[in-house]
Amino acid sequence: MAKPTLSRQAHGRSDSDQHSPGCRPRTTPADLVQGYLEHEGFNVLTAADDQAALGLARQHAPEVVVLDLMLPGLDGLGLCQRLRAFCA
Repeated sequence: MAKPTLSRQAHGRSDSDQHSPGCRPRTTPADLVQGYLEHEGFNVLTAADDQAALGLARQHAPEVVVLDLMLPGLDGLGLCQRLRAFCA
């Protein structure tokens, strides 16, 4: 199998340059889940940490919460307990 080659166009970039692994945007698991849910018609809010998630939950009262067990700060299980306490 031949190795792929990159060709340069007049402006210094080719289509193959734009798709090289170093230039791809990073997609996180949260981005993937958000995309799937939005595609199915759900309104999705995302938070980067436990405090932001608590604030969003208080403000928007979501019907469903998807948590990451490895959240920065309070982990997903701890956050679930806090959400259940204020929703009860």
